[in-house]
Amino acid sequence: MAAMELLRCGKDLEVRGEVDKAEEMYRLALAADPEHADTLSQLGLLMQTVRSNNDAAENMYVRALKADPSHMDTLQNYAIFLEEVRGDVAGAEKMYNIALNTHAQTVAHDDSARPKRTEPHPISISLPAPAVLLGVPRHARADARHSPGRRGIRRDR
Repeated sequence: MAAMELLRCGKDLEVRGEVDKAEEMYRLALAADPEHADTLSQLGLLMQTVRSNNDAAENMYVRALKADPSHMDTLQNYAIFLEEVRGDVAGAEKMYNIALNTHAQTVAHDDSARPKRTEPHPISISLPAPAVLLGVPRHARADARHSPGRRGIRRDR
């Protein structure tokens, strides 16, 4: 079986709650293709969230990014891991920025991802002011606007 098929089997097993068998499928997929970024990322996520084996999870994320530095799932999962597990906000921010830049470059170079409109979009949306959404009476909103130096809604006492 190819790595992609083994990965799909592993994901199906994981969804059904058969985590041990899923992990086995992921490891078989890695035996077939040790640089398969999708599998490395998925196994990293399983190690992190199910097994609570953070060192193994980080190892899988790092290997996945070595195999494919622009692998979006790994960039996102590793960023969350760095922030929530390691407390490394700067490292997480770096991963998020790489993911954003990768996405922006992909969209910029992919004409099929761009909308093909020749006319303006026919729908226009106008949202009410936040006070309207909160159900604040119209007269209270007017009072708040004309009250110099006060923030929020003026209420009578």
